[in-house]
Amino acid sequence: MADIDSSIKQLNDLKHDVKEKLISDEEFALYFKNECKSANTVCFKISHNIASVNRQMKNFDTVHPYLLKLINDHKLGKKK
Repeated sequence: MADIDSSIKQLNDLKHDVKEKLISDEEFALYFKNECKSANTVCFKISHNIASVNRQMKNFDTVHPYLLKLINDHKLGKKK
């Protein structure tokens, strides 16, 4: 939550600076370009992580029934 609050403050400060003409168009363009690059990097990392999780879930779905059977067989073995 602190990251979001910090981002909101930065955007409000930027809005103020642009409104009051405290930064040049070039500075704003550079800031905007850097923020776009950062957002694209975050999106790429999130997409990569989602793909990784999906692969792991597929592996889990494959192994899960076998593990349940082993656990169940183990429990039945203890009851004898």
